[in-house]
Amino acid sequence: MEQEQIARKISDAINTFGLREKQIAKLLANEHPTLQQNFMNIATAFIIEMSRKIYVDGRNQASVDKAKRIVAGMEYEDIEGQCPFI
Repeated sequence: MEQEQIARKISDAINTFGLREKQIAKLLANEHPTLQQNFMNIATAFIIEMSRKIYVDGRNQASVDKAKRIVAGMEYEDIEGQCPFI
């Protein structure tokens, strides 16, 4: 599956009101350890990308601000590296 298709499937899945982020996070945190690593890599890369956004408006301002605060607290290795695929 191409990267664009994966991104679209994720976007489609979360494009809903009433999304229970904490419940979804808990379920993902109990997936197979390798899947946890893969998801953590995606989440970290997303946060880093959001912190670099130039165009921001009222719909994503809070996300960009939060991402910048998270990245500011990260170690260099966290920003440049990924969790290992084991």
